[in-house]
Amino acid sequence: MRHFVERRFKDRPGVLTAERDSFYACCKIVDIILLMKKGVLDPKLEASGVLLEDAIFRHLSLTMAAYGTDHIKPKHHLNHSLPSQYQEKGIFDAFVAERLHLRVKPQADRMKNLPCFTTSVAWRVMQTQIFQLQSEICLGSGLRGRIKESPDDGLQLATALQCASFAVAVGDVVVQGDVAGVVEACVADGVGELSVIVALLQWQSELTPHSSVWSSTTRLEQWSATALAFPHAWYFQDERLVLIF
Repeated sequence: MRHFVERRFKDRPGVLTAERDSFYACCKIVDIILLMKKGVLDPKLEASGVLLEDAIFRHLSLTMAAYGTDHIKPKHHLNHSLPSQYQEKGIFDAFVAERLHLRVKPQADRMKNLPCFTTSVAWRVMQTQIFQLQSEICLGSGLRGRIKESPDDGLQLATALQCASFAVAVGDVVVQGDVAGVVEACVADGVGELSVIVALLQWQSELTPHSSVWSSTTRLEQWSATALAFPHAWYFQDERLVLIF
């Protein structure tokens, strides 16, 4: 959404300034929470809590300046509890809870007309979970997808890998520091160290304050899986890649 707004108003800096200030302040809150989630900021530190609290107050102030107080509800006060909750309990990924229904849906789709619908679905979901927990493939870090041995150097090559909670596949765009590349292969060496082979991207220009244009190259590098990160999003524009950060 921020990328759309920044591009839409790139050549109209004087239009809807108050409304955009409010929106960008909201984006700042999300940025801080993402930094906490990624471990860049420690949510249990007081300084991190102060940073998030200031961002929340700034967003609320700018929202009232742009839209008045008619849309301010008592529940907006709940946002101010986030810093203390994160400091006490850490930060949780809401997307994990939101996508849990994906475990149930495939089983439920097959049983729409059964009289014991709930019991049957619960049984199938439990059986699937037990099978996955018994499978070494789905647990821990390692290669995923199609795996084959490299005859020359003893490496294993695959179409995807899982490194802790980070999953990446061939064709994904990844970044390492300020360098970006497209994953060409996922690799495991003889001792299980995971890495990816990437085709490097060449930075071309800044598109917005939070996005830039990159072009493809034929240069290959091998990056450790533990040092990888994703841009927020990417898409093609005139045979070049736009990365959103």
